[in-house]
Amino acid sequence: MDKKEAIKELKFEKNISAGVMEQLGTTKALREIVAIQQKKRTQTYDTAIEALEKQIPIKMKDMRVVNDFSGRYYTCIGTCPICGEENIYRNSNYCHKCGQALDWEEVNNNEL
Repeated sequence: MDKKEAIKELKFEKNISAGVMEQLGTTKALREIVAIQQKKRTQTYDTAIEALEKQIPIKMKDMRVVNDFSGRYYTCIGTCPICGEENIYRNSNYCHKCGQALDWEEVNNNEL
């Protein structure tokens, strides 16, 4: 199972467990216990989904080439597409501010 499939399954399970709670015909005390458990379960699902989504690389915004003093290609920098952190260098696989996985597509000096 890849990351996208795991996210889909977690979201599905989250919705199913919310529906089960609505269908219970139990006493008020049991409903409160179930509600607390459901809230914790929902938070767990949300945390897991968020963590998995951050592991799926997203293409950088505003990528640009940085040349050395003699005008030759040195590296690329860009902006995080999630939090907007600027000047992230190409050797970074993750944004150091929000933790999002970054996808550095191949860049030519001619393309920028």
